[in-house]
Amino acid sequence: MPETEVFLYIVKLFFGGIIAFLAILLLSRTRDAVWVLMICGSVFGYAGLVFDVLVKVGIADGFSIQAFGLPLVPLFFTVLPSLFFAAAFILKIYRTGKKEE
Repeated sequence: MPETEVFLYIVKLFFGGIIAFLAILLLSRTRDAVWVLMICGSVFGYAGLVFDVLVKVGIADGFSIQAFGLPLVPLFFTVLPSLFFAAAFILKIYRTGKKEE
């Protein structure tokens, strides 16, 4: 890996770790489903970044399990955070619409 790519991954891991840590702290203090979904999206996003680094370094191989020609583990870590964020936004929009009526 080039030095710039290594530095970029270090920065992503550092700030992503801070976000995941703060999200987990918030999880213990909230009962709201919207926040729980946002926290899950953040934590799974960070887990995907860690997995990507492990694949780049050669420790993990995420491309062995495939369905329909797509590697499942990278697809899982790519799609799941977005699904959590979308569910949180949809739930928040739904709740906001209910309050106005």
